[in-house]
Amino acid sequence: MKGKFGKLFLIPTTLGPNEPLEVLPISVKKIVEDLDFFIVENEKSARSFIKKIAKIFFKNITSLLWIHKI
Repeated sequence: MKGKFGKLFLIPTTLGPNEPLEVLPISVKKIVEDLDFFIVENEKSARSFIKKIAKIFFKNITSLLWIHKI
């Protein structure tokens, strides 16, 4: 089956109180700004983190897909 494949980026987050852009390379910011969809563990913390490193406005909830732990 031939099809168009995308890319999956694993975006690191900070573990401490530091601002993300103090410890993450600027390339992470650029990649996050270019992404349209995110797969996350926790919606609230993911939105907060993404807003800290990039000026992204979530137009609808479908741009974030969170993973429910079983």
